[in-house]
Amino acid sequence: MNIKVLYTITILIFTTVFGVRPITSLYADLLGATMWQISLITLAYSIGPLLIAVHIGRYVDRYGEKGPILFGSFGLLVATSLPFFTESIVGLICSQFLLGLSQIFAIVSLQNGIGKSADSGGRDKAIGLFSLFSSGGMLFGPLIAGNAADYWSFTIAFVALAVAPLICVILSLFLKKHHQQIDSKDNEEKTPFLEIVKQKDIRNTLLAGMIILSALDIFYVYFPLYAESIGLSASKIGFLLSVMAAGNIIARFYIGSVLKLLGRVNALAYCMLIGAFAYALVGFTTNFTVLFIFVLIIGCCLGITQPISIIITYNLAPKNQTAELLGIRLASNRLAQTLLPFIFANMSTIWGLGTIFGFKALLVAITAWNSRSIKEREEVTE
Repeated sequence: MNIKVLYTITILIFTTVFGVRPITSLYADLLGATMWQISLITLAYSIGPLLIAVHIGRYVDRYGEKGPILFGSFGLLVATSLPFFTESIVGLICSQFLLGLSQIFAIVSLQNGIGKSADSGGRDKAIGLFSLFSSGGMLFGPLIAGNAADYWSFTIAFVALAVAPLICVILSLFLKKHHQQIDSKDNEEKTPFLEIVKQKDIRNTLLAGMIILSALDIFYVYFPLYAESIGLSASKIGFLLSVMAAGNIIARFYIGSVLKLLGRVNALAYCMLIGAFAYALVGFTTNFTVLFIFVLIIGCCLGITQPISIIITYNLAPKNQTAELLGIRLASNRLAQTLLPFIFANMSTIWGLGTIFGFKALLVAITAWNSRSIKEREEVTE
């Protein structure tokens, strides 16, 4: 499978998703949506992947990546185009549900395809590049969407973003179809779902991924509110969030050197700990320059831990079940995205916005310390 095509599809997929998500809530507000309706739109994005990610992984393990990438790309095209044709809250809910569902088809397949395209020695670099391209999409998506919405309209912004998944559909047609032959002996040797998640090392790796992603999600939701409460303008808030995305990109350029110096497990644990320290201090800071430093550290440290957790997850997977375990990882991440923001929202009403960062940092630090016990297998039978 052409890995360059997979990287191109990756940046286009992430550009689409991270462009659509922020303007959807703004467009919903323009249409007069209540906070409850906006919460429902947000939930619609996570619920599909939560239910189906594991099954997609099993399908990819058996039949390969081409079909799910093509299906996911086409689904993203429909999801992105939908708000142009139906200017309603219900339309946005349907769009976000299809967006989340389609993305998970593509992401599980891309992660697995890129992981398989490299041998064990080159997998760190391959997954690091995947994360670099995904970070590029996270940076470009909001810029394209925001400018299109400002200069034209929200509906035109959705149409502009729909160009990316259309290109993905075309590129997907040129991917080499891979059918993995699995004989009856392989089927008998498959590890049941519950047995996989009962394994301590896998469970700790999945937990680390959940906590990292939820920390980033909570930051994107609550940091703008906290920054506004201490008097920062919208432009300064946007700049700081861009700094965080830039930190992700910078760190992923050096992922190979970090892994060579520390090893995967130590890099995961230590970067989480450093990120947790900066995360905790955000809620006690009102100076813009100091916030800039903390946000950059968070972007670098928590950004680099995401690809590391993907690499470890892939390497811990049972034979012929790499995509299934990646699906389990993504499903657990969506579970965290669904539950934890609601918990911390209630916490903020009691103790204030700043304390959210301290509580979440403590959770990240505890998980980091726990991650030190992960024992990773270096080789995976392809």
